Amino acid sequence: PFDDELSGKATWTVIDPLIVAVFSDPESSDEENSNTPLERFLVAWGLGEYMSRFEEQKIDLDTLLLLTESDLKSLNLPLGPYRKLVTAILERKTALQNPGEVVDGQL
Repeated sequence: PFDDELSGKATWTVIDPLIVAVFSDPESSDEENSNTPLERFLVAWGLGEYMSRFEEQKIDLDTLLLLTESDLKSLNLPLGPYRKLVTAILERKTALQNPGEVVDGQL
């Protein structure tokens, strides 16, 4: 609980862990809790548990987009996560090539 300075009452804040993982500051200085762009990408696709395989091979998000099918297979991911990863990479490449129109909206 956090004390509400105005009312003196304790308040609780509930945070969705996926939102925290995707939108955390990548410049965080805390190494244990740092969320790299690759980690946020993998977590958003439900592949966060495989982060260590990418770290072992020194693969970041930019490098991931350069990997060939053979490179990806060498990570020895189970078939399901492998297919998810291939789909995620294709969607990421498409989004980068065709970012779409930015529309200003009302909050």
